[in-house]
Amino acid sequence: MLALRMNLLTVEQIDQVLEIQEREGTARRFGEVAESLGFLSHRQVARLLAIQSINRDLELGARLVLSGRIEVPELVHQLNHFVSTGEHGSR
Repeated sequence: MLALRMNLLTVEQIDQVLEIQEREGTARRFGEVAESLGFLSHRQVARLLAIQSINRDLELGARLVLSGRIEVPELVHQLNHFVSTGEHGSR
């Protein structure tokens, strides 16, 4: 869905990739299939995966704040640390 939101794939292309995955039994990941069909480049797949990972981390941060397990200033500090050092998983 990220590729769709970023206008990298159409709904029809996504459907085609999903059909192939279903037919093959999900042996290959979505990005691999999209790349093999020429819908995305290797670089685009890598960037989409990086964005997807960052989005998961941000969602986790939001859940931690909402549950009261971390305060917003600490989350901001951790995000700044992540951005400045590129260290993943330092939470």
